[in-house]
Amino acid sequence: MCDGVTVQAQLNKSRTFSASPICVYGKIKTDNHLRIDWQLLPHYSQQVAGNLPQPDAVAHYRMAAVGDEHNQQIIFIGGSNNPYNYDGIGYNGQPSGASDLMHRFDLTSHQWLPAAIVATPSMDHRGLITYKNQAIRIGGMLEKQQVSKQVLSVPLK
Repeated sequence: MCDGVTVQAQLNKSRTFSASPICVYGKIKTDNHLRIDWQLLPHYSQQVAGNLPQPDAVAHYRMAAVGDEHNQQIIFIGGSNNPYNYDGIGYNGQPSGASDLMHRFDLTSHQWLPAAIVATPSMDHRGLITYKNQAIRIGGMLEKQQVSKQVLSVPLK
């Protein structure tokens, strides 16, 4: 699981929400399927080559996500780096932009693969489907908070 928001309590004013750039890996216990061991993972947004300084982690709110059994990966597509309400306007009052990135966590190596750019940025997803080596997003929001009924596919390698 990756990203989301945290509630920030405020003295004498309404609560606020802020991005929570955290990724965790859960392993179901073999002796008790009701127990999950959670481990913190490095954040996908901090995967850089060489000895470059590590950037601050950047969360992507409401990404599309799915486990890909065939490729042994967990796939995340889209989302927004500005958490928002149902209308696509951020909790900070600014319009949220859709991401054009696909992040993949390889379950065999326990490493993030290099990010890929998808043709159509999108956000506000509740799920993702894999079918015939394609990652398929249905609906969501596109740029400028446009609600979409499109079916968008990305080839998986």
